[in-house]
Amino acid sequence: MTKLLVVGGNAAGLSAASKAKRRAPELEVEVLEAGHDISYSACGIPYLVEGQVQDPSQLLVLSEEAAAERGIAVRTRTRAVAFNPYTKEVTFQGPDGRDSTHYDKLVLATGASPRNPFAGGDLEGVFTIRHVGDGVRLIRHLRNSDTRRVAVIGGGYVGLEMASAFLELEAEVHLLARGERLLSSLDPDMTDGLEDWITEQGITLHRNAKVKGFAPGADGKLARVEAAEALDVDLAIVAVGVEPNTAFAVKAGVHATKTGHILVDDQMKTNFHDVWAAGDCVAPRHLITGRPTAMALALPSNRMGKVAGDNVAAGLGSIPQSSMTFPGVLGTQITRVHGLVFAQSGITETQAKGEGIDAVSFLVESKSRAAYMPGAGDMALKLVAEQGTGKLLGCQIAGPEHAGLRINAAAVALQAGLTAKKLAEVETSYAPPFSPVYDPLIVAAAELAKLVRR
Repeated sequence: MTKLLVVGGNAAGLSAASKAKRRAPELEVEVLEAGHDISYSACGIPYLVEGQVQDPSQLLVLSEEAAAERGIAVRTRTRAVAFNPYTKEVTFQGPDGRDSTHYDKLVLATGASPRNPFAGGDLEGVFTIRHVGDGVRLIRHLRNSDTRRVAVIGGGYVGLEMASAFLELEAEVHLLARGERLLSSLDPDMTDGLEDWITEQGITLHRNAKVKGFAPGADGKLARVEAAEALDVDLAIVAVGVEPNTAFAVKAGVHATKTGHILVDDQMKTNFHDVWAAGDCVAPRHLITGRPTAMALALPSNRMGKVAGDNVAAGLGSIPQSSMTFPGVLGTQITRVHGLVFAQSGITETQAKGEGIDAVSFLVESKSRAAYMPGAGDMALKLVAEQGTGKLLGCQIAGPEHAGLRINAAAVALQAGLTAKKLAEVETSYAPPFSPVYDPLIVAAAELAKLVRR
């Protein structure tokens, strides 16, 4: 019997295992997962901490028992530490010690781990947020301690979501951003006013915060954030990015980027025969730039896993070759910051210039609904296109919650390769509770088309 071994049991790993097993039921499928849980929603952790999600089990998509019913054997608390692509052996560290297992086909879906480069990062009271267990430990800590003053290190999506969550818990929240502004993945003109907004909500912002580490109190627990100005706190969240769990694979000779993200083709194949990779640990092709680009996002991870699993099964027995390929990533994402939404897809104007692309942009400020409707809020939408061709390169949105999902329409336009002119011609729906007659997306596209040299 052919054995598929999947290293990593979250989105990409379980998608690969499930897809391969459905397509080739005779496959023996085994999954090694370093953590305690498989197939969970990491994106829901801030809302679990905030209390909007009541039970951690609500974030668990698939249990070990449910996986077993699909014919997938799972070993949790089992971390791969080495593999030999020539003998097809993976060495792992499990609850009972070190051992190894053979594979015929291998999928690397090891994901990424949160960075915590600070001295004292292992003190009690310092947390990173990546796994459901992280959220559970944080909630347990909050219940068993008097947490009044919280420091969140990092001004990106996760940092802002966690700062917002603690604000809902009525803590004194300090947000320490390494740079001059927050959400630096967006263009500066899209985050104008964000700092004022979060300050008005009650968050204390520290720009250009050079965090050196954390210091304990007399009880050995976290007591202070060491920065240019020391900050006494009861709890700290470190949200300064992630790094791929690929050291053992890179050591074995798997081709990767300088950051350690595995390089794959459109079928998710690596440079080794019978070895695929998918999810946050890889750098798939960016649809706009064409370059390998790591994107730690749930939907692309799930899709990459399905493509890998389908291609693993291809050619086994009478199963025909797979036609599934992964098209690439756009980086479509959205976040809520205490009532405000920020979303993006494709590349920004800043990124376009960094890529040497002659780009043009237009930012429209509009109401999110018909101006006379209750709840109509101010929003901004920015489109970026290539000068000369008018091909759309990216979209960014800021505004009230109900305005954010326009990013999905923009993502469709970007993936379809539409020009600003073509997007401006799209017939969109209209009703006063949802949009002005001319949707801001269409207005921005029409104005942008005027700026493109013909």
